[in-house]
Amino acid sequence: MRIKILCVVFFLSSLAAIGQLADKTHVCVFMDIGTNYDVENKKVNNEAVIAHKLSDPAQILNYTRDKIIDNLLHDGSFEGGKDGMDCSFMSFDLKNLKVTYAAANISLWIVRATEIIILTADKKPVGKHSHDSIPFNSHTFDLQKGDVVYSLTDGIPDQFDGPKGKKLMNKDLKQTLLGFSHLSMQQQKEELTSIFTSWKGELEQVDDVCVMGVRI
Repeated sequence: MRIKILCVVFFLSSLAAIGQLADKTHVCVFMDIGTNYDVENKKVNNEAVIAHKLSDPAQILNYTRDKIIDNLLHDGSFEGGKDGMDCSFMSFDLKNLKVTYAAANISLWIVRATEIIILTADKKPVGKHSHDSIPFNSHTFDLQKGDVVYSLTDGIPDQFDGPKGKKLMNKDLKQTLLGFSHLSMQQQKEELTSIFTSWKGELEQVDDVCVMGVRI
């Protein structure tokens, strides 16, 4: 079984990527970096998977967090190393239709027929934080064929529209995804791009926008 990918990116300080581990498990990583250290953060995440052969999503986020904090200890700020990223890391077992994930401030949305299932994230970043001594958690969720798994930054729901200056909001975005999740991933990308561009109008974009969708 193959998975099909949707990816919409408006700012490059967010990243969505897919790969495959030695055991044939498909992995997707979604990062909302938004810092001056985006290249370093991506490098550390790759190091966890490739050099240290970690495969559990929580272990990967824990390793990445420790390295980011250590690397930024001497960044010149008063507290030292107070930076990081929001991230979701997903490992797909397509044979048994399961996803194992760990997430930092970025929940997963699963569209299944006429409902949206929210897989909540740990409420902390991959970086220095008051709870940075507490490990991230891995969770496993049973998928069904036809499910679409979305991970996204808050750039779309936080965007103001041109005429009224209102935010799109998560509630409206969920209804939008429910309405077109049956379309091909390319069509979804085109629809979402059109909706966001029309909603924003002539206003300035307020934040990074990145959406990744994975159809099972």
